[in-house]
Amino acid sequence: MPPDAINALRTFGAQVVMMDRPEHDRYHPMWRFFASDDPGVNVFLCRDADSRLNAKELLAVMNWIESGKSFHVMRDHPMHHELILAGMWGGKAGVLPSIQDYLNEAPAYF
Repeated sequence: MPPDAINALRTFGAQVVMMDRPEHDRYHPMWRFFASDDPGVNVFLCRDADSRLNAKELLAVMNWIESGKSFHVMRDHPMHHELILAGMWGGKAGVLPSIQDYLNEAPAYF
């Protein structure tokens, strides 16, 4: 990601985690999910870096947080048929098992 984009995200309050260690070389598309494993995170949202949270999504996220429910999933287009879109969901800490552990074991299942 270009440094200007990283700085812009930080300016708007995003926590940017650099995935630059050798153990990060696997599962590039799954990196966004590792926020659920972070002990310093209470609530996380998985969004594409090039997809800004618009007013409709912000309201939906705020309603979800206030609801006390463990997960939030957005599907706001007629072509959104998947159960969970990788860049349009969120969760609360401690609900999911370790994503990183699951991915490390995943090759054994495929």
